[in-house]
Amino acid sequence: MVPTGSTWIKIMKKIFILILLFSFSSLFAQTRLEKGVLSSGGNKTTDGTNILRSTIGQSFIGISSDGNNTKSLGFWYSINKGINDTVATAVVTLPKVESETGIDIDVPLMLVNSRQFAGASHKWTATIRFNSTILYPIDGTPECGLDEDCSIKISGEFSDSIGVLYNLRFKTKLGAVLSTDLIIEDFQWTENIVTVTNNGFFQLKGVCEIDGVYRLIFRSVEAGITNTYPNPAMTTINIDYQLRETGNNKMEIVDTKGEVVARYNDLSNESGLYSTTKSVTDIPSGVYYIVLTTPNEIFTKKIAIQK
Repeated sequence: MVPTGSTWIKIMKKIFILILLFSFSSLFAQTRLEKGVLSSGGNKTTDGTNILRSTIGQSFIGISSDGNNTKSLGFWYSINKGINDTVATAVVTLPKVESETGIDIDVPLMLVNSRQFAGASHKWTATIRFNSTILYPIDGTPECGLDEDCSIKISGEFSDSIGVLYNLRFKTKLGAVLSTDLIIEDFQWTENIVTVTNNGFFQLKGVCEIDGVYRLIFRSVEAGITNTYPNPAMTTINIDYQLRETGNNKMEIVDTKGEVVARYNDLSNESGLYSTTKSVTDIPSGVYYIVLTTPNEIFTKKIAIQK
């Protein structure tokens, strides 16, 4: 039997009511998307991450989709980038730091951004992990013990919207690596605050690697044989020299043919300015070269021996 006109009207009303009920039920469960974005019949719009698609040609019904995963169905969508305005949030960061060895450095744990945060005091705890062979905790920063892969626990209380939560202090030193990640392994507020953490990084400067061993090298420091006297020498010669890196250093006297006539292995292994007196009584008269060999450089100075 063919439906009458009044029957068609009743059917269309039921379909319309079902669409409205379905749309309203989805509206309350939908994810918040970009404010002011409305779908339009047969089209789609996007904010770069979320896609809005309309359905069945109706301008007031749409589907929000993140890639292929449908989020919700409803009349309109309000996107709020990040986290809802009513939720307390915080971004906690460690910086990237570089330094030469033997320097006291500050590594601040920072609250760089927050929302719904200021005005009250918030307690927190954190675990920070790093390589302790190049960073030695000082001035109240918790110690590591004997662990190379060190984790220390710190805590505090903070009430401002941004600022330094804790100032980690270290003495830098020559160790098993040239750099280390500064990892925020665990950060917790005592209150329900959503937190994003960004790890830091530390890099040693003025260090080189030779045969798998890390050595110091200070290019800003002069190095070499600075003076020899008397010249010509008869029985002894005084040699002033400067080292700018830590490691094995040696000194030799060679003739003009390159043959070693004297070798001295009692030099200091530390950087600095030194003076030494060497006997030349067993070396015949002639022209020679003093050769200073460090882990990375070779220096020479011409001398004469006269008997």
